[in-house]
Amino acid sequence: MTPLRLLVLTDHYPPHSLGGYEVACHAVSEGLRERGHDVLVMTSNHVAASAPSPTHVRRVLHRPQDSPSLFRLAGREMADHRALSRAVAEWKPQVVSAWSLLNLFPSLHVALASLPVPVVYNLHDLWLPGHVQASERRWQAWGARGSSVPKRAVKAAARGALRVAAPFVLRPVTLDDVRVRHAVFCSRFRHEQHVVAGLAPADSRVIYNGVDLARFTGTPRRPAGAPRLLFVGRLVKEKGLDTVIEAIARLDRQVSGITLTVAGVPSYPHDYTDSLRQAVRERGLNARVRFVDPVPNEQMPALYAEHDVLVFPSIGPEGFPVTLLEAAACGLAIVGSLTGGTGEFLEDRMTGLTFPAGDARALATCLEELQASPALVEQLASAAQARVRERFDIHRIVDQTAAYLERLIA
Repeated sequence: MTPLRLLVLTDHYPPHSLGGYEVACHAVSEGLRERGHDVLVMTSNHVAASAPSPTHVRRVLHRPQDSPSLFRLAGREMADHRALSRAVAEWKPQVVSAWSLLNLFPSLHVALASLPVPVVYNLHDLWLPGHVQASERRWQAWGARGSSVPKRAVKAAARGALRVAAPFVLRPVTLDDVRVRHAVFCSRFRHEQHVVAGLAPADSRVIYNGVDLARFTGTPRRPAGAPRLLFVGRLVKEKGLDTVIEAIARLDRQVSGITLTVAGVPSYPHDYTDSLRQAVRERGLNARVRFVDPVPNEQMPALYAEHDVLVFPSIGPEGFPVTLLEAAACGLAIVGSLTGGTGEFLEDRMTGLTFPAGDARALATCLEELQASPALVEQLASAAQARVRERFDIHRIVDQTAAYLERLIA
């Protein structure tokens, strides 16, 4: 095997992560390194000071939302282009792997399109149109008149300088600039979604997310008492945690022993998190629902080991949730909705129990059934774990990724 030289571009990289996208990127990138491939990761400097990085991870890029000033934005955008050019010149990658760039400058797409090597987009969300819209908003801000004569003069002078030094700052990025020639999709659902949007290239394939079975492991078990439920995810409306709280409130006294741990990542808009806590208080569920601080991925196996059932109540179009794979590998049963690509793993009464998205009454019925039948909890957990071990071992996923990348440079 000849080692690949791979440049990975992503807006976040563990230990800091917002969700499964970054976890999947990390698992594949580090898996390729373990197989002897040369990997350089470029990511944002968000919380870089609190996250010491190995030498193959450069936390040097900037998130536009961290710069309130247009002039500072322009400086950071130029710096990011220089950093990318420098990395390409020094590293001489054979292929670039672009994961989520939504929180980076959209003009980086233009730079990627000009590279003389294949660029593979790893698409877990339909984020490309949103990235283009963000570019349009910044372009409009540069074109807007200043609020005073001095400010208008300064802005006009800055535009003149940028037209010479960095013209990419002053023009909006369009979907035509985002030249997706090669793509990896995390599920059939995500692939079809991009086909409909006209953003799926002919050279693409589905490679599912995987899980490290050496880290995520456990024995499926019958709960000794009431099932201990776990929710993991961002605290945003589309993740559907309010459905779980409503379902628990509906349960009658005979299943009052069921508890829920919320390992959530507070996210904008934060009033949704506040509404969840308020709902718990108003419904008298403080003894049954507890919120814990966000848990780093390396500590997740221990958290899974403390619970019996993962509740996955998403109402949004999921890609292929890493959380499902981790929980199943650790021996938990799963109760979830089937939005997006979730159904490509979760099958009713085979690898879990399912309910219509947003239907608290149906979820409550599922929880009552699991409470009444500890054997069913163990049965579902065993089936889900077997499927993960058979199809979604991270070593298998990394092998598929390496084979695809090697074909591109052959």
